[in-house]
Amino acid sequence: MTRKLSPILAALLLTSACADPQAAEKCYALVEAVCVNVSEACFPPMDVDICLDQMDVGLGCEDAFDVSDSYDECLDELATSDECLPNTGMPEPCEGAILVLE
Repeated sequence: MTRKLSPILAALLLTSACADPQAAEKCYALVEAVCVNVSEACFPPMDVDICLDQMDVGLGCEDAFDVSDSYDECLDELATSDECLPNTGMPEPCEGAILVLE
């Protein structure tokens, strides 16, 4: 099955063979952090709930099974970023932060 991902989240997804029972929840937490950024740092801002609804389509968090070692650093950078992520791209620690089954 092929899924189309948003460009921002495509950078987050990577395949590996480890497991974290909270991986799906961590994936959704990262998505929420991205949506908070979009609502606070972008102009025009997007409502967090609208962003979450749009990101949920084809996202693949339900297939997440682990996070990378840079996951916490990614969340920290998302929480402190004052740059609009759709314009600047994801911080480097976020690339491959969520590992999903294909």
